Amino acid sequence: MKNGIYIGKDSELGLTDSAAILFFRDPQHAWLESRLYAKREGKFFCIGVCRSAPALMELHQSSCRIDTVFLDRGRIRGSDLSMAPLVGTTFQLDEQEKELWVKLDAETIGPLALNESFLHDPCPGRRPAEAGHLGECLREWNRGVIWEHIQIEGEDHEIGCQINTDKHMLIFEISPRSARFAAVNEGVVFDQNIRQGQASFMIQDNREAAQPLIIEKQSFGRETCVWNGKTVYWSVAAYDEDHIELHGCQGAVYSWSRPAAR
Repeated sequence: MKNGIYIGKDSELGLTDSAAILFFRDPQHAWLESRLYAKREGKFFCIGVCRSAPALMELHQSSCRIDTVFLDRGRIRGSDLSMAPLVGTTFQLDEQEKELWVKLDAETIGPLALNESFLHDPCPGRRPAEAGHLGECLREWNRGVIWEHIQIEGEDHEIGCQINTDKHMLIFEISPRSARFAAVNEGVVFDQNIRQGQASFMIQDNREAAQPLIIEKQSFGRETCVWNGKTVYWSVAAYDEDHIELHGCQGAVYSWSRPAAR
């Protein structure tokens, strides 16, 4: 099975050598669910679950309930321990005529179609930033499978994972989300198709995430982020060869660093 990003009407899967992130809408229970898997001894095991209900389809609506469960240093923690049996489960992949089905213990997710493939875990680029190819740097610096950690009282705690590719960002953290992503010299554009958090939704037909992201360059060049429907524009504020600063929303400024300089 090829590593890559697989997209379906009600689902999305990021599959790499070391991690997998699965999003799916469950019409029967009217909830949206995401799962984070880590690869151990050749198999993927679930280490985190987030479930939000009801399964909304628009960005500017609020969810009624969001629950999580996750594996932390060998202990299962979370807001709804009734989901604890999902931790440690795995999945099976069934490919039929270019359609992928993800078989879980109690249900089958799909069909999904391959949208972007890579042989191994996507690797970041390390070219220094220069005028004329800032877009390539923003895209290449961001690539990779990134495990997120925090230190609490001297102990390391794993809190999530990102799968970032040339076209997609799949993030499983406190607020899991997936977005189409593009970068040009003027800045970064992303269009969230899945999110779980204060705004929790999956767009009505998630296959839209497989389409090219349309960029309107006139939306760049302001000292703040710009929203155009579901699409968000972060404009380049400043840069040197190791860093590119972007105007985020609500006055935030984000600094993306060249991997060789981290």
